[in-house]
Amino acid sequence: MNIKKIFGIFFTLIFLCSFAFCGGLNAQSNDPNDQEMCVTQNDLKTSVQNQQKETQKTEDKKLIQEALNAYDQTLKAVGFLDKGNKDKAFEALEQAVGKLDILTARFPQLAYLPINMNVGTLSLNENLDAIKQHRAEVESLIKNGYLQAARRILDNLVSEIRITSVNLPMSTYPTAIRGAASLIQENKIAEAQKSLQVTLSTLVILENSIPIPILNSQSYLQGASKIVSSITPDKLTQDKKDQVQALLKKANDQLEIAEELGYGKHDVEFAQLYKDIQEIKNKITNNQESSSFLDKLKIRLEDFKNRISK
Repeated sequence: MNIKKIFGIFFTLIFLCSFAFCGGLNAQSNDPNDQEMCVTQNDLKTSVQNQQKETQKTEDKKLIQEALNAYDQTLKAVGFLDKGNKDKAFEALEQAVGKLDILTARFPQLAYLPINMNVGTLSLNENLDAIKQHRAEVESLIKNGYLQAARRILDNLVSEIRITSVNLPMSTYPTAIRGAASLIQENKIAEAQKSLQVTLSTLVILENSIPIPILNSQSYLQGASKIVSSITPDKLTQDKKDQVQALLKKANDQLEIAEELGYGKHDVEFAQLYKDIQEIKNKITNNQESSSFLDKLKIRLEDFKNRISK
């Protein structure tokens, strides 16, 4: 099997796996009481879907295509060398180097250039108590040496939008292509072929994830914000207060789920977020202005999500 076919199959598997992981777009909350609030299950699903679309938009499609073109020229060079056509192989590598030089000039800060990117969703419909139980079971299994049994549980303790990309390592790839071109000029064809095969094997797979519980928490905070910003604190009825308090509790619960699942690695920011939510709940109870505090909390949570998703 030639290299082009191998990598074609590889990219296909990456694509299929990203969607095989998807357990549907069921956001992590299966509480029927959500339907009685201004934040429904559909709202949670929409939030996840919007984040997926936003993630795909932020990735420069033109950048990916141009990097992929440079990679394709490398594959063509290998094919030409296999057929004994060193002149066309050299031309293909020249084109690859030219494209990489342009990309390096445009994006000097990038250590990796993506040639393929897929976005998938892994969802988990478990409440906090169930997750804590699973975690305790995993810890017990690991303690007693049952690593594979623990791994099977851990594989399911995931709730995230996962971004998988295949990348050219810019610290080595362009230099390696130039080296192979020089070998062709020196008529060292076998060495050039070997060099290119090694170069094509240096692609780097990177993964980033955006925790769905954080997205859910943002949705609940947005729901609470809509209520408190639409009316002055002294006009807030008890029913509305109860609704806001319930939304804030759910926002807090989702943050706890995110922390229990290990997102953010028990970042100190979690404690501050819990504290902020409790402060807002107290303000609601005491008929104090809370809208501006909610706005600040939403900004803090957005910044936190972006930081732990890198």
